[in-house]
Amino acid sequence: FAFSQTMKFSGTLVELGVQLLERSVIPACQKTGRKACLLIGRETIAFVQDENESGMLVLARVKTGQLFDMQSFLCTSRTDNWICIRISLDVLLKALRSAGAHGAERVDVSLKCRPLKAAPGGAPVPLIELRWRNDTISIEQEIPIEKPCVVAEVRRIHGISVKLSAESPPCDFYVDLDPMELKPVLGILDSVRSFSKRVGVSLTRGGDFCLVAHAGMSQVGVKFPMFNVYNKDGSRMMGGATQDGPSSGGGRGDHGHAGLCELEVQVSHLVQAFKSVQITSPTMILCGVSDDADFLHLIPWYKKDVAGYAEGAATAASFDFRVPATCD
Repeated sequence: FAFSQTMKFSGTLVELGVQLLERSVIPACQKTGRKACLLIGRETIAFVQDENESGMLVLARVKTGQLFDMQSFLCTSRTDNWICIRISLDVLLKALRSAGAHGAERVDVSLKCRPLKAAPGGAPVPLIELRWRNDTISIEQEIPIEKPCVVAEVRRIHGISVKLSAESPPCDFYVDLDPMELKPVLGILDSVRSFSKRVGVSLTRGGDFCLVAHAGMSQVGVKFPMFNVYNKDGSRMMGGATQDGPSSGGGRGDHGHAGLCELEVQVSHLVQAFKSVQITSPTMILCGVSDDADFLHLIPWYKKDVAGYAEGAATAASFDFRVPATCD
């Protein structure tokens, strides 16, 4: 892959952009993987982790204008002005926190390619360059990255971002898992993973969120009852049948039996997803089982109005977590 001279990216992060990346977006993505595909576009910036990066599908999207000063923003490429690079989240976050800790007045970001002595044969290496300054010092930091993605990979990652952002909700209904309940839920999951790698998740139209795990010949189940339930169009579901307790777990979704949906996932994936959601401080967490029971869908929400799936998920950044069902 030759670094294309038509591939150009530069911009100045605004104060809100630095805060979003440093306090929310990057730390949340760190909980599900050490690396991510950074998809840069003129209207949207996205961090994408597919099954190869984290074992599940994670998308964090921010409008470009909320991160960068659009008067100085530049992004051009042969792939419809989209640029995609794989980057270490740890290194990027450390660089941003360094700028914040020194009271940087502005942070300029750009994509560079220059020879490095450490590279084989001193070959040119693609870099993300961060330049910042305050009243007394001016600092340049270079973050080595993997080669910018080839055209096919850029289109694949962009396709994931578009699909997850624009598609209709993939679940028949969603249980609003109160963010205040995340701590006890995570406590249960921490206990479960001491004896099981898998956990069954059951949702009911009556608003129950159930966890079921097996330990030898025994079965352990916990029910968190009476959450609000929403249809896929965002309307509040009224009434509905409530199950007496968790089912046996381990099955693939049954969408027709008394309003019950269930599937089995890896405990580690569910813990990572919930801890990631927790960092973003949502007002709601919509949780559903996909119609084909292939994954558990988590959507953090940051305002009370849930009508409008594509545009209402967040005021600043939107997140989408898809935890895959285990394969028998």
